[in-house]
Amino acid sequence: MPLDPAEIAGLPHVVASLHYAAPSDRPFRSYAYDAPADAPRNEPVYVAHQATIRDVRPLARRLSLDDQGIALIDRPSAVTDFGDEALLRRIYYPETIELV
Repeated sequence: MPLDPAEIAGLPHVVASLHYAAPSDRPFRSYAYDAPADAPRNEPVYVAHQATIRDVRPLARRLSLDDQGIALIDRPSAVTDFGDEALLRRIYYPETIELV
């Protein structure tokens, strides 16, 4: 079922600057390690775009992947410290895979 655009426009929101890679005629190539001196490089140039980000949680029950292309699912996690990479790998990643 389609959502009313006026209802969407009335949702709480923020305006944020999002950065996207500018188009390039060559594939992007960057390295997370010291690449050889002759390795091809084409680091992306990022361009800022203003975007309105809306809080769709008030509509969560009415959203579906089939109709809006998004679904919000409330699932608690056993992870207590999202800054702990080991916990994320051991607990959160498998939780997420199971959910999907």
